[in-house]
Amino acid sequence: MVSAWIGLGSNMANPAARISGAIDRLGQEPQLTLERVSSLYRTAPLEYLEQADFINAVARVSTILGAEQLLERLVRIETELGRTRNGDRYGPRVIDLDLLLFSDEMHCTPALTVPHPRLHQRLFVLAPLAEIEGDMRLPDGSNLAIRVTACTGQRVERMSAAATTAAIDGVTNGSSY
Repeated sequence: MVSAWIGLGSNMANPAARISGAIDRLGQEPQLTLERVSSLYRTAPLEYLEQADFINAVARVSTILGAEQLLERLVRIETELGRTRNGDRYGPRVIDLDLLLFSDEMHCTPALTVPHPRLHQRLFVLAPLAEIEGDMRLPDGSNLAIRVTACTGQRVERMSAAATTAAIDGVTNGSSY
């Protein structure tokens, strides 16, 4: 068994509930054991700014699958949960499941690059990853806590348990969160 870390994100149609559903779906997947899940985080979009905020989280799983097999599972789960790939890389999405880390391994194939190639630039995955893993060492030898500190200028807010529950239930003052 190896540990893998999955980034989850959504900014369409009750994104907190979509993240919750994706987490439930990961927990039901054969050959995966859901070990730990971060809080939900409300985050500003990057690259394409004219879209709603995202809700993000990170989950740690253990698996007997290889990295590319796990990626195939994640893509299948995204499709089952309503994701369509229209070529808009940074645009709104129903659900996004990214393989961030696969043990301490580094992979670079046409289908998969692990660690995720932009992991070190994205506070929306670094903050929830740090929440569940503290100051772990990344495969390149860098310290996660230092990577978090180095990411500046990105709005990332950890949601309280009450806000998370309300967001999943869709009852936050008329908001879509």
